[in-house]
Amino acid sequence: MIRSSLKHILTSILIAILVAVAAGAAVMPFSQVHAASNFIIKSMDIQMDVREDDTYLITETLDVHFTASSHGIYREIPAYVSLDRDGQHSAFYASVRDFEMLSGQKWEKENDGSDFRIRIGDPDKYEKTDVTYKYSYVYDMKGDHLQGADEVYHNLVGTDWEAKAIEKVSFRVTFPKDIDMNNVGMKTGNQEQVAFETEGNRVVKGSTEQDTLRGLTIRAVLPEGYFTRQAKQSSAPLYVIVGLIILFAACGIYLWTRYGRDPAVVETEEFYPPKGLSAPEVGYLDKGEVSADHVISILLTLADKGYIRIREKEEKAGLRKKKTKTTYEFEQVKPYKGKVIGEAAFMRGLFDDGERSVVTMKDLEDRFYKTVNEIEKAIVKRYENKLYDEKAGVFAHVILFGSSLLMAALVIISKIANGSPFIMDGDFIMSIFLLLFQIVPIIVAFFAIAARVKKGKRGPIGYILWSLAIILPLLTMRLFDTFMPYQTIPFLIGTALCLLIAILSGFCEKKTDYYTDLLGKIRGYKRFLKLAEKDRMEMLAEQDPEYYYKNLAFAFALGVTAVYAERFASLAVKAPEWYVSGTTTGGSFDASAFSNSLDSMMSSVGSSMTSSPSSSGGGSFSGGGGSGGGGGGSW
Repeated sequence: MIRSSLKHILTSILIAILVAVAAGAAVMPFSQVHAASNFIIKSMDIQMDVREDDTYLITETLDVHFTASSHGIYREIPAYVSLDRDGQHSAFYASVRDFEMLSGQKWEKENDGSDFRIRIGDPDKYEKTDVTYKYSYVYDMKGDHLQGADEVYHNLVGTDWEAKAIEKVSFRVTFPKDIDMNNVGMKTGNQEQVAFETEGNRVVKGSTEQDTLRGLTIRAVLPEGYFTRQAKQSSAPLYVIVGLIILFAACGIYLWTRYGRDPAVVETEEFYPPKGLSAPEVGYLDKGEVSADHVISILLTLADKGYIRIREKEEKAGLRKKKTKTTYEFEQVKPYKGKVIGEAAFMRGLFDDGERSVVTMKDLEDRFYKTVNEIEKAIVKRYENKLYDEKAGVFAHVILFGSSLLMAALVIISKIANGSPFIMDGDFIMSIFLLLFQIVPIIVAFFAIAARVKKGKRGPIGYILWSLAIILPLLTMRLFDTFMPYQTIPFLIGTALCLLIAILSGFCEKKTDYYTDLLGKIRGYKRFLKLAEKDRMEMLAEQDPEYYYKNLAFAFALGVTAVYAERFASLAVKAPEWYVSGTTTGGSFDASAFSNSLDSMMSSVGSSMTSSPSSSGGGSFSGGGGSGGGGGGSW
């Protein structure tokens, strides 16, 4: 049974994965768009000193001409680096430090996620039309990332400047040791070669008036070991946490086999529901949750017991009142005197505490839903702590919360291990907030899937939707570099194991012997209603001529009304006194027509009984491939 259920669940999740992959493949990369701003960079001078530890001391001088009033400019330097060259891909975080404003303007650092962003200027006054900005900073590559050689692959001019134009760029790049100048190249973002001069074997210099708004990139391939630091990218921290997840999963399996395995449900042949249970209770115990349909089945029970009479009515409909539609009214035949759970409350809610003796469907709209909610809560409360073993429930919660904590740890460890400044720069509150934004949907999905497993639900739609609630955040994590490409395999392994642990927690909710016994009787009864043999039906008709009507409410609560009516309608040899319609008055009784009328009635009545006041608000709403560079704009 568990293998079969697990197969259905995993199949549903696989479908969700395929859907998410297809959706991801359909997303096209956005082309770079530059917003026209209110300044022109007349000239930009870049002095870059490459150090032996693969850090760059960069000094930039910008002569800016403002075309509109502005307080100054901002400069943004990306920390995330993604490099594709020589058949190799590298993705990592660099860092920016030791920023100095050399031309004397005010400046302040702004929080911009993982990027380094500064705002230069005075908010209390506007700049002159022509201003020179000069500043320096250290760009740290965290070691060389190319296998088989070392390199400098850097955007001297970034790809994200919002200037109207960059009219001229001059540059000087100084290396710490001799290099082979034949292995140096320079291109614009339009892939145009840029000429340069050399001074000895250590300096590359020059100037250009070519279009550099889309970037100006230098690449120098250097001998392996040229730099004193090599980048270290290790998935070891993730594999450690994955190992802990595996250990926890093993403990979860042990707890399930020791304390959480359900006793086998043995279906017994039953012609009637378990004694003392109402129709909504039977529906609740069968499904593991109570619904409005379960509560509404009480209407059929009360009618069969002689407390209510149901009448079909025809009334004008449509804008011109030329059409008719069937509606229903309910008459109280006698006061309720029973003690079955929910029935007294149903009568009170239906007839407004005795204030009315006849009510229509319209009378119930936006009112009776309160009674439905009241009965639902009463049914759940009656079986509180009776259906699942308390000790097994504790272990199930421990396993589920454990999988959630491990998932959170996996995300945080991967973030720290990839060197993201998002964590390391000390902006703790923002870091936690954004991580929670990524983690919480996944944990909610874990709880939802575990709940579905606990209730024995096998329909694929719910599992697919909740699986997407896991997969889509994972895609955003990859998009925003919560984990890096080299961390993908351990990260996905850890996530899959956490999901399996959450599923296991659903199986660990052990049913009590009391619940197991009731389920055996309920499912045996439900099976009989769906598959009864003709001789059995004839025997029941002889022993109990009212069998069809007595069990109608239970068939509705169990969701088998259609098949029950098809198989048992022949037992209804006469029309019920409690239902008045064109099919039950005059002539011979048509059981099939009555069944159709009843089905239509329950659907219409259910909508009225569960409708609640709606509220609305808001209405409807409608070169360049290297490290560093970035860009800026005015403010």
